[in-house]
Amino acid sequence: MFMADKVFAHRWPRDTPEWTPDDCRFVDEEINIDAQKEPVDSLGYKNLGREISLYGDIVTVGGYAFESVKNVGLSVPFFKDECRMMFEACYDARMYAHFHVYVREEEEYLEAFDMIRRWKRELGC
Repeated sequence: MFMADKVFAHRWPRDTPEWTPDDCRFVDEEINIDAQKEPVDSLGYKNLGREISLYGDIVTVGGYAFESVKNVGLSVPFFKDECRMMFEACYDARMYAHFHVYVREEEEYLEAFDMIRRWKRELGC
């Protein structure tokens, strides 16, 4: 488990069913986040990002399980203290999405990178 400072999900692949307005609202409110742009949540507390858990072919984002994970990518950009994970997954057997997950906390991004790398190897992606 680790905390992601930024999570961005969008419908992908393009040939999957369109998301309903409620699906879009769910993703915008419960999944997508950028703690740098929104340093304080709606209640005035420090925005800590989203909790990410990895288990088998399931990624849990903020308590919501996304299954059938595939096409996992991982990078540490030059000149930035962060790691990035990209993947495709499905929620509720109908919402297909592509995710961009960023870990920017200086103390955590290398630990998260190593955790994701091990998980990716076990998953076989």
